[in-house]
Amino acid sequence: MKSVATVVVLAGLLVAVGCSSSNPVEQTGAVILNVSRLDAPAAVAAAGPLDVVLIVSVGGCVSFDRIEAERSPSGATLTAWGFDSRKGNLNLPCPQNFENQPHFYRFDPPFASTFDIYVNRGRLSPLTARVLVQ
Repeated sequence: MKSVATVVVLAGLLVAVGCSSSNPVEQTGAVILNVSRLDAPAAVAAAGPLDVVLIVSVGGCVSFDRIEAERSPSGATLTAWGFDSRKGNLNLPCPQNFENQPHFYRFDPPFASTFDIYVNRGRLSPLTARVLVQ
């Protein structure tokens, strides 16, 4: 009887987990933000930093949080993260105050002979830039 009760409890937990929302906005409010433009220099000195600017779209219920980078000596992928204040209530009305904000990101050496930058934009195709390292 004890094993039957254990199976029933475990089955109930699996159903509860399976029925919970898989929408990240509903769970945490975290969203990948749209980046409308990537500004990067055509070339950079091998020993110096590489500064880029992302023009990030925010407004309504969405605000900027951070830029995450996954990088190697030959390139990086950047993702602009934000929060949707409708967390848990996607029917909440949002103001119509949309804007594009510049956000800066600095890469420090080492760099390979070229440095490829990709900007993750969620469902949209990525923005890309290739920087020559001299």
